[in-house]
Amino acid sequence: MKIRKAKVDDAIQCLECVKNSQLWDAYFKDEPTAEKIEEEIRKNGVTVSVDDQDKCIGFMGINETGCFGKFPYLEILCVHENYRNKGIGKELLRHFENLGFEKEDRVFLLCSDFNEKGRKFYKENGYIECGNISDLYKKGIAEYFFVKYKDEN
Repeated sequence: MKIRKAKVDDAIQCLECVKNSQLWDAYFKDEPTAEKIEEEIRKNGVTVSVDDQDKCIGFMGINETGCFGKFPYLEILCVHENYRNKGIGKELLRHFENLGFEKEDRVFLLCSDFNEKGRKFYKENGYIECGNISDLYKKGIAEYFFVKYKDEN
């Protein structure tokens, strides 16, 4: 597995990573998603995890100052269904943290209320749940707000 900046050609494969997920069902199935992913790739905000054939098997969207106009914010992290529970999400998360902690002493993310596995994953990786916001992106879905502080040891 290798992690690299996404190319516009990766957009369709990124989209395939989201399909067959709760995230897809809640947010993406009714949207022109490939175009949105391409736009984010052009802004340099997408990182992909690729296999030995350079095929995207996971991706994340990072906004370097997306939380309060200062702190790194993980916009999305998704792994293709055939590669879930193999450590790819954890590697992507570590990559986000390494980038974020180079600039700031904390990083942030949101996780939807229906994503119990995701909330457990983030807590197991040192994130602290610090509240939730009802109906933030879509009516009927709350987003849990998480922060992780840089380990100064």
